[in-house]
Amino acid sequence: MIISENTSASIQGNAHMINRVGSIRMQSYRILTLDVIHDNANKEIRALENELTAPSFQKFIRHEKFGKAYQAIINLWYNTTKPKLLSEQNLDTKLKSIEQFVTKLNVLISQIDKHTEKQILTISITQKVFMILTVLFLILAFTGLHKRLFVPWRKLLHMANTMRGGDFSLRFESKKYRDEMAELGSALNSMAHDLSLMYTDLEQRVQQKTNELKQQNQYLDFLYRSGRTFNHHYLDIETLTPLFLELLELLEINRIIFYPNESLHYLMRDKLDCQASKQISERNTPLNWILNDESQECGSIIIYPKFDSLPPEQLQFLETFCDFFTQYLSSLMQDQHKHQLLVLEERHTIARELHDSIAQSLSYLKIKSGILRINSANFSEEQHQTLQDISKEINNAYTQLRELLMTFRLKLDETKLSTAIVNSINEYNKKLGLTIDFKNNWPDNIIPPRHEIHILQIIRESLSNIYKHANATEVKIHLTYNQECYLTISDNGIGLDPNAKELSNHFGLTIIADRVKSLSGQLEIHSDPTTGTDISISFPPQLKE
Repeated sequence: MIISENTSASIQGNAHMINRVGSIRMQSYRILTLDVIHDNANKEIRALENELTAPSFQKFIRHEKFGKAYQAIINLWYNTTKPKLLSEQNLDTKLKSIEQFVTKLNVLISQIDKHTEKQILTISITQKVFMILTVLFLILAFTGLHKRLFVPWRKLLHMANTMRGGDFSLRFESKKYRDEMAELGSALNSMAHDLSLMYTDLEQRVQQKTNELKQQNQYLDFLYRSGRTFNHHYLDIETLTPLFLELLELLEINRIIFYPNESLHYLMRDKLDCQASKQISERNTPLNWILNDESQECGSIIIYPKFDSLPPEQLQFLETFCDFFTQYLSSLMQDQHKHQLLVLEERHTIARELHDSIAQSLSYLKIKSGILRINSANFSEEQHQTLQDISKEINNAYTQLRELLMTFRLKLDETKLSTAIVNSINEYNKKLGLTIDFKNNWPDNIIPPRHEIHILQIIRESLSNIYKHANATEVKIHLTYNQECYLTISDNGIGLDPNAKELSNHFGLTIIADRVKSLSGQLEIHSDPTTGTDISISFPPQLKE
């Protein structure tokens, strides 16, 4: 545009100069055609000469470099044309000189015209060239924009959309250029990296929290099911083993051992040992939980972890489980104790009622029978015999009632069963006048407290029968244990009356049979007049309700 402007500026005066030269040419012909009036001719000649020598015209000639043609015109004018116009009278001569002068003028006009056309052609060529260059520049510009703007922009938009969808793996690559798009891509790369780390961290935290919630739900579910197991099942190895194995798997520990207290041996004598594998690392320190409440100790649980220590949530879970287990064991022991107290209280109530009713009635009958014996002088022999039988039966009934009252009032308090048995044996040693052979191989606390009274009463009833009927000189009481409890009472007395072998015909044996039934046991009686009587009882030590 600058070139075109300069070129256009250079040809702005060309048309004017062509017109001016044309005017000179017309003026020369005018001089020729004027009337031959000397003054007018001179005036026109001076005007033409002024036109030829005008400063603006000379400046144009110099600027456009038409000096040679202009100089030829000047020379022709001053040397030939002007002198002839002023001196010659012949019109033809003047005409020829004017024609020569006009020819020179035409040469100048032609040069100016060619120069103008050349300048116009230059402007046209320049415009075409620069139009082509402009098109090329636009093509290069759009190519550069497409390469450095639109393509990176689409990549950035695609990267932003993928980031919006949660995918932070894409990265913007710009190796050739370090422009605004590269800076923006670098910022997006940094943001994508940071967001990826943040999302990864958040996902890990969410996954960790989800796993913790799942674990807590598993813990709660296990505690709930263990509570149901404690409430609906009886305590034994078969019941606790699946529970402890599940606890072993849930906590991923090597081994767990439950040692019951001695007071629970009637329910579970042996320890409960559950382990994940036979090879257990002894490097890790075992964890020990003592199961005790405010009143009594129920046992202990020892856990062998796989690692040096357990996480806090697992320790809290174990403490909660041990609390549940302790409450269950304590409640079980308290229930047993309450049941025993209720049975004893009931027996004391029955003994009191018997004493207040039947014992008084029997005492009254004894007094009346004594009065009858005093006033029996007029009785016949048969009446005396009848009165004697009545008195004998009243005495027997009174003796049996006293024995029954003693049995009902019998209690174990807090002593062991073996101590109570020894005390009863010592009592009958004095009555029988001999030493009873007593052997006890029963483990301590193997009999439930609510059933210990049955064992003691069976022994006392058997010793009472031996004292009353057997006339024995040797009595043996043996307590043995082999998965079941065995009680054997034997004597070398006269044996049982054949009619008394039937339980329905013997009150004492009926009582023993009823108590054996309460123990879910088996009763066997062997009697011979020459060898005496053997009573064998077997029953399971852990009785399920």
